Amino acid sequence: MKKLFTEMAGQTAFRMNQLEITGNDIIQLTGVAPGPEIGKIKQMLFEKVLDDPKLNNLYDLKNICLSLQIKK
Repeated sequence: MKKLFTEMAGQTAFRMNQLEITGNDIIQLTGVAPGPEIGKIKQMLFEKVLDDPKLNNLYDLKNICLSLQIKK
């Protein structure tokens, strides 16, 4: 039923582990140490990709990361 609803809505089912950016990519880009903050950043990126699936590419996700006001 969920698959049918997803297809009817014209959306593709998506999971956070399908992001085209990894935690290691985020660490290298931002300088943030491994830990819960990386998870928060990935969650924010995931929500952006849910809103606009075309953003799920390394180029756009890196640019979004770089535009964030991240406290190291």
